[in-house]
Amino acid sequence: MGAPGRAALAAVAAFAPAALGACPSCADALAHDPAGLGFARGVYYSIVVLFAVLGTLVTVLVRAVLKEARRRPDSTPPPGP
Repeated sequence: MGAPGRAALAAVAAFAPAALGACPSCADALAHDPAGLGFARGVYYSIVVLFAVLGTLVTVLVRAVLKEARRRPDSTPPPGP
């Protein structure tokens, strides 16, 4: 990792606690649960649910497109003589 990468990593590490404190929900959750276990579990489950919804939507859309593609007749012209 070069110098710019190290500087960016140091900046993120320096300002991450301030960023968590800027979010009222995060600040309240960490104040009531200093270990942050409940907060971390909540974030984990919210990410899992978001990915599940995304996967479901993509699956439904792909299946709809494939079903429509199979339903339509082939539009290629017949071979010439």
